[in-house]
Amino acid sequence: MISVEAVTKGTDLGYLDMLDAAKVLEEHKNDDNFKENIEALTRVLRISEKADLKAGESNVDPKLFDNESEQKMYDAVEDVRKAAADHTINENFQALQALRPLIDNYLIKL
Repeated sequence: MISVEAVTKGTDLGYLDMLDAAKVLEEHKNDDNFKENIEALTRVLRISEKADLKAGESNVDPKLFDNESEQKMYDAVEDVRKAAADHTINENFQALQALRPLIDNYLIKL
């Protein structure tokens, strides 16, 4: 079973949404590349924890990006963020998984 911390840490989801998120992770835990996708997302979350971000706000200034990989990842994350409210938790999970190539490319450029 997926750990409670994996679903609840740093979230403002309600109880039922947290249960749904846990179910989605449990359903996908045996997927090809699940571990690698979660590790990539976790690395980005750890980097973002260092930023002074408030829920729903972004203090990112794209003009300060050093390379194209930063812009591509920012654009993709913004697309996922803006669409998240209109999608199911499973659809959001799929969208986050789709970010992995961009995350990998970004981290290589660091």
